[in-house]
Amino acid sequence: FWTAYEETFGKMVSSPPLGLTRELNLELTKGFETWLAYRRADAEYQRVVGSGWMQFLDAFGKRLMQMAQAGKLIESPRQFIDLWVEVGDDEFTKLFHGDAYAQAQGNLVNSSMAFKRQQRALLEIWLRDNDMPTRSDLDEAHRTIHELRKDVKALKKELHNLQQTVAVTTAAAVAQKPATTPSAPQTKSPKATQPKSTSRARTTRKRSASAGTQAGR
Repeated sequence: FWTAYEETFGKMVSSPPLGLTRELNLELTKGFETWLAYRRADAEYQRVVGSGWMQFLDAFGKRLMQMAQAGKLIESPRQFIDLWVEVGDDEFTKLFHGDAYAQAQGNLVNSSMAFKRQQRALLEIWLRDNDMPTRSDLDEAHRTIHELRKDVKALKKELHNLQQTVAVTTAAAVAQKPATTPSAPQTKSPKATQPKSTSRARTTRKRSASAGTQAGR
């Protein structure tokens, strides 16, 4: 099948693209080729796994024949399942540790990833041609947002450290300042007042002395 495809339709597909849409045509051609490689690898993988199943069934049948020849019979479904699992573990362990399976699985994984990358490339072209944000644009936006979040987190941490430093410095300055007790307000002592009767007696004596002086003259 693959030989017939490469000699007929494959030659037309692999022809160099021309025209204004040559980039799109080239990516479409690559996409078709990667899809074919993926289908081919998948077919080879299924063939290897299928051969493993055939070997398992053959080994299981031989084990049943050996048990029958030895006069051992399977008396319950549980015994049948245990025998199935035992033979299957032995045969598929040999398969999975073989070079054929490792190579088939590696080719399948690589071709699958290549096909997915080509799908994304085609989608990028289609989105860009229709003025829509591409996967690359979204990846760049997410990368920028991630960097901004890291910067904001770092700034918040630095601000928190500065606030703690200011608080510690202020507390130390307050602790070193000497404590002062407020002085009591000074009150004026009231002047001693003489009673009115005493002041009147003094005035009378002054007047009497003044009159006696004038009479002696």
